[in-house]
Amino acid sequence: METKKFQKYLNMIFDMEMSLYTQNEVIKALKDKCQKFETERELHKPKIRQVKPSCDNYFKKAENLIRIVFGGMFALRGLYWFITTENIDFLYGLEQLLLLVVTGGIVTILTAIVFRVFIGNVMKSVELKAKTKFENIRYSISLAKYNRQGKKSPTEILLEKQIKILEANRNKTIETLNKLYSYNILDKKYQHNIVAISSFCHYLNNGIGNNFENDYKIYELFEEEKRQGKIVTNPEMIFNKFDDIQNNQPTLYYALNDANNNIKQLIESAETMTEKADKDNIQNSQSSAISKYCKEILDKETTYMTTNF
Repeated sequence: METKKFQKYLNMIFDMEMSLYTQNEVIKALKDKCQKFETERELHKPKIRQVKPSCDNYFKKAENLIRIVFGGMFALRGLYWFITTENIDFLYGLEQLLLLVVTGGIVTILTAIVFRVFIGNVMKSVELKAKTKFENIRYSISLAKYNRQGKKSPTEILLEKQIKILEANRNKTIETLNKLYSYNILDKKYQHNIVAISSFCHYLNNGIGNNFENDYKIYELFEEEKRQGKIVTNPEMIFNKFDDIQNNQPTLYYALNDANNNIKQLIESAETMTEKADKDNIQNSQSSAISKYCKEILDKETTYMTTNF
């Protein structure tokens, strides 16, 4: 391909890749804001509480009372028998008294067990059912109230609308970009590689590759600079050392700088618009800065698709 046509093609591809980057970043930022609304709403959403019977404490007190009463009754009965019975051998009387006390203790324990196992479980089941029914009613009322009051705010609705506009436009950008890549004018190895494409644009826009006999000489120059460490290819390193790429990768540097400023402005515009959100501007949100930006991108891409190579 002629160098001029190749240069024009690369500049279009690079411009679209930066548009895609911008749209992705704005969508991500706006989705994060919507997620905060969802998280805040979820915090106030009523939850069904675990129901526990409270009669256990009363049963324990009742058991202790049974032990005291029954044990005391048997002990007093034995003591009374021991004192009032005449002409009784002391040791025999003591033995009978102890036997009565032990028997009373066993009867008392068995009575407490029967009380807890039968009466206690029945009452616990009744209480648990009653509390569960009450909790379900409380939860249903609270949830109904939450659903009435917990609807999405105008701000959130407007943000979601802006996201949908961007996502629809992004899909068109991806479709157009893939169509241009399908011409195979650019080696597949470098397709969707912003670092490589920006370097190719830098070479051709500054006359560095004008004397090359074919496109592959530009690829070789890029690979040579990459081996020598003149250019940064790791995306994380690019953003961590953004100012360091200005000298050797000026095309990428200024494009990212412009894109980041554009991203900031679009997000701020969306925030300003949502702060004043009401029914009118929700309906007229097509006039937002994001909508205008998307229209500009779409018009540009339409022009790119009609270009002959």
